[in-house]
Amino acid sequence: MTIQPLRKQETSAPFYGAGALVGAQTGGFAIMHGTLAPEGCVIRTDMFETAFDCTARVFGHAEAAQDAIMAGDITDGDIIIMRGASTEALTAISRSLDIMGLAEVSIITDSRVGHATNGYMARVIANVAPSAAAGGPIALVRDGDTIHIDLAARRIDLMSDAAAKGAQTFNAHAPKSFAPGERYARMFGA
Repeated sequence: MTIQPLRKQETSAPFYGAGALVGAQTGGFAIMHGTLAPEGCVIRTDMFETAFDCTARVFGHAEAAQDAIMAGDITDGDIIIMRGASTEALTAISRSLDIMGLAEVSIITDSRVGHATNGYMARVIANVAPSAAAGGPIALVRDGDTIHIDLAARRIDLMSDAAAKGAQTFNAHAPKSFAPGERYARMFGA
């Protein structure tokens, strides 16, 4: 411990930028960008291959995803898309994947993932931004779409024309500000 001001302290840890790994070189987390996550997403690097393609399986709620997993409709190489899911729902899906022995199936979500998941959230790509509710490209993913993940390049891309169109139009359809007074002004022309 030192009592020197922070700006005078020597540090041995170099800063590699926003796309750098957080943690050891063999594990940790990374921020990735691409057509699926123009503003970024978080991935746990030690759980994924360096580059791979997978098939999207889109579900509106956890029960439908769990039913598909238990029925054998989800296979290794698929990636489950869950928009706006709770941590509990994501944990339940992860447990179902474990029960069925599907170690190569991942989950992509625009939700925030909490730390209290009892170890079941190993293969989750979370915090995809912009979210589906904000009109982000994750809202355009359909069953059967191909998603390309490249850890070395820090890229996550939706390989469809809808993704390119969604990435271009996101800025044009960005959510309006709801600062106090602005809504009143819009409603009453004040």
